[in-house]
Amino acid sequence: MPARLPKGTPRDLENARRRAQLALIAQAGISLAAPYALLAGVIALVSGNEIMQPFLGEALVSHLLLAFVTGSVATARTIGPWRSMLRLLPERPRSLVAGTAVATSLMLVAGAVLVLGAVVVNFARIQQMSELLSPGVVGGLLLLLLEVLYFFNAVVWGMAYISGPGFAVGAGTLVAPTGVKLSAVPMLPLLGALPSSGAAPTWVMGVIAVPFAAGAVAGVVTARVARPRRSRPRRCGGSSAGSPPASSRERSRRCRAARSAARAWPRWGRRPGRWRCRSHSRSAWPPASRPASPTGG
Repeated sequence: MPARLPKGTPRDLENARRRAQLALIAQAGISLAAPYALLAGVIALVSGNEIMQPFLGEALVSHLLLAFVTGSVATARTIGPWRSMLRLLPERPRSLVAGTAVATSLMLVAGAVLVLGAVVVNFARIQQMSELLSPGVVGGLLLLLLEVLYFFNAVVWGMAYISGPGFAVGAGTLVAPTGVKLSAVPMLPLLGALPSSGAAPTWVMGVIAVPFAAGAVAGVVTARVARPRRSRPRRCGGSSAGSPPASSRERSRRCRAARSAARAWPRWGRRPGRWRCRSHSRSAWPPASRPASPTGG
């Protein structure tokens, strides 16, 4: 077995094609992210005033990463379906990405369920806050659109709540499974789903078990994706794919060679199983001429 396969093998061609596709995706992501980040930096400089002064470095880096990720995913999506996007990565990074995606998806789903449950429980408070605002028809539609857009932030807040640290709505506030501390919050009806200030009930600490369950599921997915594909062992009388079927004498010769190798196998470690031949079964041979099996049977 050579230490390195010769160049030009199908594996080398597949790796070269994968590297070319990744380079194309990176170039497309950078070409989209650079002007987007520059535009965000210009807006940050223009929008600064005496009260609020945006941080230029944070605006450039955050918008650059956001545009690069979205542009790269959009470019990779043009290559093929979502499954083909994972095939662009090597085996180990592919398993890690799959496990991370599963864990993140489960946590986001749990956060959405938590937010919807809080909205249902505190729906009377949310309705009361909407009546106090009295936005009208047009204002009500705009307020509904704003709440729908804030719902995704609320899902991330719910995921942070389930994870344990919790989240903050404003200065000096904390919403966590260990307790809730609220002060002045914006008059947004969706925020009416926040729990009241004080110690949280004991059963609320049970939500901390969700990340462990998500991690267990992600570990199973990572192990399955990273598991190498093993071909099924063939019997000694079979023929390889694409080759003509062997004759009876050739199959007998292969069987004898396989049994000789089995007898010479060391007695420690894993040993091969019983060798069988398609044309000659063990029971058809007389006891005197029956070869000894590698397991001593």
